[in-house]
Amino acid sequence: MSMQSTIPPPPQDPELQRIIDSTAEFVAKNGPASEEVVRQQNRNDPRYVFLFGGEFSDYYKYRLLFEIQNLQVIAQIPPPTTKNSLEFELKNAEEQITCLRKQIIDSESNLKAHEMALNSQRQSKIDVLWRAKEDKRIDDLVKQVGLNISSFDKCLERLQESGSKDTISNSKKWIFDNCSSDRLREIILTYLLHRVRERTATDAFRLHVLYLINDWAHYCHRKKLDSVRQMLSRYVPKLYAYASNNAGTINAFSEKLEKLVGVWEGHKYFDDSCFKQLRNPVAVIATEQATVAAYQSQLAIEVDKEIGETLGSYAKQHKEYEQHVLTKIATMETQMREIKDRIEAENIRQKEEEYGTERRRSRFDQQQPNKIPSLFESTNSPSKKPLGIPLPKGGPPPPMPAGSNFPPPRSQPPPPPQPPALDLTPKVPYYELPAGMIVPLVKMEDVTYNPLKEKDLRLPHPDPPSDSLLREIDRFYSALQFPPPIDCIRDNEGWEMNGLVEHYVKKEDHKKKLELKMKEEGKTLEDAFTNKYIPPKTPPKSSKSPPKYEKNNGSKSSRSRRRSRSRSRSSSSSSSSSSGSRSSSSSSSSSRSPSPRRRRKSRSASPVTKRIKRSRSPTPDERPTFAVPVGPAPRTSISFKIPPQPINRETNKGAQLMAKMGWEGKGLGTKEQGIEEPVSGGEVREKTEQFRGLGSKPDIYEQYRKQMRMILLFRILFLSRLVFTCLAAIGGKDAGLNLSTLPVVPNWFEEGWKIGWDMNWDFREPKSDAKDQPKAMRNIFFIRHGIYFRKNRTVDEQKLTPLGREQAEFLGKRLADVKSEYNFEKCVFSTMLRARQTGEIIIKQMPHLKFNCKLDSMLEEGSPYPAEPFKSHWRPIEPSVYHSEGARMEAAFRKYIHRADPSQKKDSYELVVCHANLIRYFVCRALQYPPEGWVRFNVAHTSITWILIPPSGTVVVNTVGDVGHLPPDKLTFHNV
Repeated sequence: MSMQSTIPPPPQDPELQRIIDSTAEFVAKNGPASEEVVRQQNRNDPRYVFLFGGEFSDYYKYRLLFEIQNLQVIAQIPPPTTKNSLEFELKNAEEQITCLRKQIIDSESNLKAHEMALNSQRQSKIDVLWRAKEDKRIDDLVKQVGLNISSFDKCLERLQESGSKDTISNSKKWIFDNCSSDRLREIILTYLLHRVRERTATDAFRLHVLYLINDWAHYCHRKKLDSVRQMLSRYVPKLYAYASNNAGTINAFSEKLEKLVGVWEGHKYFDDSCFKQLRNPVAVIATEQATVAAYQSQLAIEVDKEIGETLGSYAKQHKEYEQHVLTKIATMETQMREIKDRIEAENIRQKEEEYGTERRRSRFDQQQPNKIPSLFESTNSPSKKPLGIPLPKGGPPPPMPAGSNFPPPRSQPPPPPQPPALDLTPKVPYYELPAGMIVPLVKMEDVTYNPLKEKDLRLPHPDPPSDSLLREIDRFYSALQFPPPIDCIRDNEGWEMNGLVEHYVKKEDHKKKLELKMKEEGKTLEDAFTNKYIPPKTPPKSSKSPPKYEKNNGSKSSRSRRRSRSRSRSSSSSSSSSSGSRSSSSSSSSSRSPSPRRRRKSRSASPVTKRIKRSRSPTPDERPTFAVPVGPAPRTSISFKIPPQPINRETNKGAQLMAKMGWEGKGLGTKEQGIEEPVSGGEVREKTEQFRGLGSKPDIYEQYRKQMRMILLFRILFLSRLVFTCLAAIGGKDAGLNLSTLPVVPNWFEEGWKIGWDMNWDFREPKSDAKDQPKAMRNIFFIRHGIYFRKNRTVDEQKLTPLGREQAEFLGKRLADVKSEYNFEKCVFSTMLRARQTGEIIIKQMPHLKFNCKLDSMLEEGSPYPAEPFKSHWRPIEPSVYHSEGARMEAAFRKYIHRADPSQKKDSYELVVCHANLIRYFVCRALQYPPEGWVRFNVAHTSITWILIPPSGTVVVNTVGDVGHLPPDKLTFHNV
């Protein structure tokens, strides 16, 4: 067998062969530890199975020994650095850094998830802890008195299943047999309340417990056991409240509970305070919940402490892990910078070699190519064989590296001339260069302001785009696809999300290091700032003589001359630039003349707030101050007047006649000192000001008053048009109006508006000689409906909540109490469901009323008028809706709010149940306030708004949103 046949065959895939060759070369240079690093980084990559004894592992071992042998042969000279191996290391380092940063983000997400989970479990932990303490408290009470509660639990279990007479009798018998003292009875009632209060208790069980209490109370009433009945009176309201709170939606249980309370009231088993609490179970539940909440607030401290300790331990672990990962990232970034420097040096060396090979060479100075010999090439390199594996015959000696100290052969000609160095200094001013050129000048460790120097700017090297740049370009355009990749998601403005996370992390680390260093020196970060604001120094005012600006200008010009001399000395070595010439010329001109006009033309010595020249950025010695200099240049006013049109002398007869008399087209008079243009036509004025002179200036307050008057006129005009539309909608006869008496255009619009009360606001002002005049007074009580369900429901499904029903009951009781003072003779409801329900509950509390209530669709809720100012909680709607609903609501105002008819002999009291928007609009209209202000105040649910209309027509609003009948815990404004 020949030696050549023992060489392992390479893979057919060129890419796989390149990976194996580069890996073998990398491991041979960096030692066995580097092989383990490559193995860990590419564990899940199927192309690297040769590192784990898989396919082509023999070829990899052969290449590894081959590279080691070559390194031993050329050990006397530095080994050549291949660009592929460096890029391989750089790519692996970048992937590892990306993986480490992803681990930090995952750790932060995990910490936030733990925090959210613990906070969401806070209330449940408090409830569990409270139940555990309640159970322990009840058990301790039972153990203290030595009461065997297990047999009573069996009776209660039977009560859960059925409430038969035998079951209740057995439970009552157990209580009478085992609870012979008041202390035992108190404990057993506490235990019953605890069982009823549990979440697992059913409605049937709570009802059966009340049946047990009923038998117990009946026994005490029959035996005259008043002390036991008083004890039961303290627990019955709580037991009943828990039963009725959960059984409110089931009519069967509600009826049984109502019947049970009726039995107790009929036989007077309990005292009056107990019955008062039974009629208000919501208040009892609220008191119980307040007591529980106060007790749970103490338990919340323990739970919060436990959660805080857990989160603190998690945060500490995350911080330690993050610090560890950031340390590894910093180490790897340092290595990456070194690798990039080596790659750049390798690129320069290759360019120099390529430049050297461009010239014509003789047959004596040709060099072998600088590459690794192929396994199947025939070379003549006398090298040692790897152990156990033959090498190719005649391998060539390794190439001489660039810059080696070996002397060239005698036959070789002198080295070619080096290519001229590229001049990367910009040839244009810095402000015409791309902004990205300042990025290399901004260091990562710069936290405070450091001025950049123009002379440090350099153009980028004219190299072809690198692979990393091409990858970033492809990655940028991949974000424009739909859907975009996960790592290229952008926000609404088009910026890449988390694109600068790494930069900000590094910047924050440098900032923390600087703050720590300043803290050790006893300073703060503010002490490191150099570009601080310098307040202006104002000279002391003198009352005797005016300020002399010549002295200040002279000081400025001297300072300008000093600056120009220093700049000329600094720039003497180089050619004079345009900026330098401008600086010197401007400074000299400033010193020669202190006129404002020349100071405006100057660029370097002009006293402006920012003394930064455009031609260069300020150096640390010439850092600009933020002080305002004394004596700033006066500002010139800018005029935007249209130039006068020239006089056409061919058509203007007057100009032709004056030209014959010697007029040359300038001002009038002997010296042509008058105005050149004729007086233009006067502006449009009101009748009262038409004879005012040309030069008079009106008072600004008078102007404001007139402007507001016109705004008010426009509003009233719009309202008058709306009134006419409403009158046509409801009909003149039905509203009691005579349409023929209405003016087409109001008289006040012709004569001028006078602010005051419009006595004929309802178009019912009687004439002085009229026989039939109003004699009675109208009292209209507008009631807003109770709170109702609104979200995710249609208009027909928006019914009152249980709280809304209670509010209506309180209101009905209040109106029933004042029946002796106010005898309501009329009642109207809106046709919407919530208003009808509120009105029905109110009428039930007022059985003395002898009339039927009416429904009116004109009283439905709506949007009466565009609100001013705009309110964020009020959704804007289409103007057409305002026109339709506003007309309807204005028609309702005309129908219900007006003076009494002449036939009415006594004062009337009317009840109207409607909605908040309608009530607020009625109040604004009745008081003749701007209607757009209806949204500026609010009325509560079931509130009373009392409008009084005397015969004279002067409207009085006695109350707006009166809620004196509601307890504080029943007061609501917004719906649910």
